[in-house]
Amino acid sequence: MTEKQAVQMMKALGCSYEEAVQIIKDDEAIDRGEKLFEQTAEQKKATKQMTAAGGSKHKEKAKRERKVDEDKATLIKAIDEGLRKVGVPFIGSDLTQQNTADLSFEFNGNSYTVKLIKHRKPKEEK
Repeated sequence: MTEKQAVQMMKALGCSYEEAVQIIKDDEAIDRGEKLFEQTAEQKKATKQMTAAGGSKHKEKAKRERKVDEDKATLIKAIDEGLRKVGVPFIGSDLTQQNTADLSFEFNGNSYTVKLIKHRKPKEEK
């Protein structure tokens, strides 16, 4: 604590020199972790709420419902029909809610998967 701090405190709060010195000492003690004043349960609760960082600890992320891309479904069906016409044994296709389209089949004893990916259009520069 310095003399200058006490004078500033006196001017700011309009108190005596002794009161300013005591306030500064109390502030320093609180900064060190001492408990000078006991709080009621209600005051402790209010203090905890005021010092919370905000947001909920248990907040769940919103899950977005995605629709199946009809264009991808049409293309997968066309690929499937083409493979059947040439006699390739078909294992299965998977058109899921995540907008992925997979087509699995066997050819000459090997398993294959075709994954259909729709690329986004490039953003236009301003």
